[in-house]
Amino acid sequence: MKIFSLINANIVFQIISSLCSFALGAFVTWLVSRRYYKKAADELKAETEKTRTLIRISLRALESAGLVELTHNKAGKITGIIHQGYMKASVVSSMAIKGNDITDNTNGTE
Repeated sequence: MKIFSLINANIVFQIISSLCSFALGAFVTWLVSRRYYKKAADELKAETEKTRTLIRISLRALESAGLVELTHNKAGKITGIIHQGYMKASVVSSMAIKGNDITDNTNGTE
């Protein structure tokens, strides 16, 4: 009977040791991953703020040049762009085939 109790105690110890090792490994992995993702999120947030600032500057420059009209909310933040314009174009195209030669006479005008 002592042999069986020693074997059972050894198996229980191995199972508990394995579970503790697994839990410790999972915890360390979680800590490292959390630190990495937190750093990446902070860098993304800083880059996003820089990009938003540059977009606001560009939109205000377009507005001051009279190319667009910006809409604002009560707090003064840009909420939309109104762009009015027109485009006029015409294209005349003709091709002539003589023997093995193809001549393209396309002419685009405004």
